[in-house]
Amino acid sequence: MQSAQPATDPAPTQAAPAQGQVQATGDQIAQVVETQFPTYDKDGDGQLSKAEFGQWMVALKSQTDPSAKPESAATKRWIGTAFAQADTDKSKKVSKAELTGFLSQGQG
Repeated sequence: MQSAQPATDPAPTQAAPAQGQVQATGDQIAQVVETQFPTYDKDGDGQLSKAEFGQWMVALKSQTDPSAKPESAATKRWIGTAFAQADTDKSKKVSKAELTGFLSQGQG
């Protein structure tokens, strides 16, 4: 007999404050990227540098984890890993398409 709440799920309610973003579809993610991309693309080159990408990811992370600190070593490592995964063409920049793909496949 299996329990309804697996022991390996430490805090299933943490996803709830994200106001549906955790359950977002690919189309919804693409729309958010399209809408918010210019906010984080500070130099207006149509791509996100690692710093620009990092600001956005910290903003997203803080929605579900208010204790996330942008200057912490753990957050910097997490951003580095996320940027490497998102930058699929290894151009040292993340395009809208790369960001949409990254957010669609790896939430959390």
